[in-house]
Amino acid sequence: MHAIHSSCSHIQIRVGLDIEKLDRNPHYTAGLYAVLNQNLNFDFSFYDIHDMEHADLIILKGNFVIQYALLTPRGFTMCTYIDDPASVQDIYEKFSLENAGRTEIITNVKSLWMVDQGYRTSFYTAGDFFFFLTNGIEYLLPHEVFDSILKKASPEQVPSVERLCITWEEILNKAGMDIMVPTSSLMRYLESGYIDLTEVEYKLSPQERKAHIFHVLAALQKNPRLSVGMISVSSNTTAFQEANLSFYSNYKTSFFKKNPQYIQRDTNSFYVILNKRLNAVILNFFRHLKDLPQYHHYDEPELTEKYTLYKPLIEKILSLSK
Repeated sequence: MHAIHSSCSHIQIRVGLDIEKLDRNPHYTAGLYAVLNQNLNFDFSFYDIHDMEHADLIILKGNFVIQYALLTPRGFTMCTYIDDPASVQDIYEKFSLENAGRTEIITNVKSLWMVDQGYRTSFYTAGDFFFFLTNGIEYLLPHEVFDSILKKASPEQVPSVERLCITWEEILNKAGMDIMVPTSSLMRYLESGYIDLTEVEYKLSPQERKAHIFHVLAALQKNPRLSVGMISVSSNTTAFQEANLSFYSNYKTSFFKKNPQYIQRDTNSFYVILNKRLNAVILNFFRHLKDLPQYHHYDEPELTEKYTLYKPLIEKILSLSK
């Protein structure tokens, strides 16, 4: 799959997915992430098609059908274009994934909290978490940052932010938490201070960003179950170049969250993984990024040493930020 370019404002795309194939080869999982990350303004839904994977159809409802055959490494060996309205409708009715009893394994939603008010609370009551963060580092925030967010939040947003503050300070700071951040995303956060709390988008001031760094260092000292690591972009990790799609898991359930700065207002913000096995496949893909030479885990002494080494650069970045 490749990036899809369109001038349309909102497109729903339904795709058949072979979980077996993803499980066998992490390359396909990386490709899946890359497609979602590169096409943030499209809303994808994925269905289990293990028994019809060779249908090889592209259907644009009410417009056309493309039937094709692939033979690697030669690419397309046959391609048929059908635009007869009756034929297009007939094929759509027979092969439409949402109408053919196919099981949806990844769905898109506007907000997890709108669909289920208790989702955030239930998600964060688990004991262990894995976070792949690309939209700023919204965890381990100093309490003073929450106070600043509350001052800027609307009356409707205040209860949610207050619950979030209590949940994170009382549960997450003591839980097992594995945080992975692409270095490009970290630099972007240091430059902008942008974080996304879903209901509230906020930019930390330079002083708040500095306080955040020290708060993370203190948390690493206090909580031996907290792990922080960086992954640099290389030929093995091109899927995470310009990453704007974060991944969150409590090992039982997982979801992706888009960067709201890069999506249109009518685009859904979340992908929820509904299939248990697929959840394990995608979670294992991200966890196994630790095995790459581009990944580096930092304990508190090393991270403190790095901060001391790069302090002049960090200070310069913060001083130039708005």
